[in-house]
Amino acid sequence: MKYADKMQNFAIRLIAARRRCALTQQELAARAQVSLRSIQVWENGTMNLPRPNLLRRLCAVLGVSPESLLEDDKPVNETGVSQPLKVIPTWLETLHDRLGGMEPERRDALIHAILAFLN
Repeated sequence: MKYADKMQNFAIRLIAARRRCALTQQELAARAQVSLRSIQVWENGTMNLPRPNLLRRLCAVLGVSPESLLEDDKPVNETGVSQPLKVIPTWLETLHDRLGGMEPERRDALIHAILAFLN
């Protein structure tokens, strides 16, 4: 698997883990003691994978193992499940974060409805 594919799979798994915890990017950054910009570029798949110490901090906050974020055997979708890859536009991720006070199920349903409308 190409490194770019590994980064994209990591990005999608990171987003899915963060959403399961009902955290915004800013909340995750604060709790993991990393910059908001780092979270943003990891979730966009445009930055190298985090160093081991940063990865451990992310995993501690998200309650997942490093292996669960780094598995690279199959592409994953936005739920973190191994399925055909589907990327969420950056502007839609921003909207998702701004809806942080909404119940996670309702927020995800709204995001999926917007994606369905755009397709």
